[in-house]
Amino acid sequence: MKMTTEKRALDKIFKRRDRYEIPEWQRDEVWPEERKQLLIDSVLRGWKLPKFYFAKTAESPEEYEVVDGQQCLSAIVEFYEGKLPLPSQAKDEYGGTTYQALRDDVVDAFDDYEIEFDLITDASEKDLREFFQRLQ
Repeated sequence: MKMTTEKRALDKIFKRRDRYEIPEWQRDEVWPEERKQLLIDSVLRGWKLPKFYFAKTAESPEEYEVVDGQQCLSAIVEFYEGKLPLPSQAKDEYGGTTYQALRDDVVDAFDDYEIEFDLITDASEKDLREFFQRLQ
């Protein structure tokens, strides 16, 4: 199993969200709304998030399995899609409670925010499952 560290802007992750698959052995989404909101607020503040782990799939070099980071990634997508509003006090700080209502400068900063991830290659399904278990 090999890993290389990369970065990618959130807007690129969102635009290509259909290329990120959740393996069947992963748990379902479990974060409550408040935790998701805190994650989005952390991004808006420019605070560093934990590293994500993606594995290249055998089917396509442009498709990935989300080995770790599913909860964060789901919260980000929900925010982009308008399904996850921020608390009402965010309106004063960011101009709105949804992605669509944010001030332009805040939208630009959110879109340009880069997540750090390790790209895993040359790994069997067994390797990925074991690695995921160790991260938990």
